[in-house]
Amino acid sequence: MSSINQKTTLIELRGDLVRAALCIGRFHAPCQVEPDRLLVMADPALSAALSDLGLTLTPVDEAFTQVEMPASCMPARRVITHGSHAHETDEDDEADLPAGPASNA
Repeated sequence: MSSINQKTTLIELRGDLVRAALCIGRFHAPCQVEPDRLLVMADPALSAALSDLGLTLTPVDEAFTQVEMPASCMPARRVITHGSHAHETDEDDEADLPAGPASNA
């Protein structure tokens, strides 16, 4: 675990910690996980988003130990593309298909 041994201003979160963790993850923010609370570094945008979720936010001055994720838990970073390909059809079916590029929608 990575630790900041000196006291720093953190935001203590209480309430629906699962929703809080999902929001923190979307911000890619470091987080300290405890059974009854989460701690994050003070950030105005993150605090606003967490407050909008109805969580209780309290500024605290404490040491910070963020959760480290092992590399095996992280998804591989790669580009995923969606291509189109033709399917075998009867000639009569092709007359019913609209002309134009294929869509993945």
